[in-house]
Amino acid sequence: MPDYPIQTLYFPLPENYDKLTREQKGRVLVHLFIEHGKRKWLKLAVIQGEYTGAGDSWDGATFTLYGQEEGMATLDGVMQLELHNDVLQALEDFLSEWVSDEHPGWENNDGGFGTMTIDLIKRSITLEHNERYTTSEVEGNYTLFDDSEEKPDD
Repeated sequence: MPDYPIQTLYFPLPENYDKLTREQKGRVLVHLFIEHGKRKWLKLAVIQGEYTGAGDSWDGATFTLYGQEEGMATLDGVMQLELHNDVLQALEDFLSEWVSDEHPGWENNDGGFGTMTIDLIKRSITLEHNERYTTSEVEGNYTLFDDSEEKPDD
């Protein structure tokens, strides 16, 4: 298979983006992806971000772009598509803030993981979050001896 150039998807964020609420930021991201998806060469349908973290650390997110047809997003069916670093950072920040707001401290101890799905067809953003935790159970309660009941010597 021949090598095809990787195209980079870039769009500037509004100047006031950092001051928007989470819902407003989400709507801006969906709108910008849809607007750029109207280009006839881009058949982008879903952006999916998978994240994980534990031990008091956010381990980052990995984003995958899916086209309206099966498989990853392509340009003219053969070219690859990647996100510009600014767009990628905006998505990761959005995801990190959302998870932290909904599940404070999720990254502590055993941590958690999940998936954010931006569906451009449905115009929706969903978050599926999973917590990791360690449980313990009392298997038995044993006393070797107990001198507290002993009577003093007369």
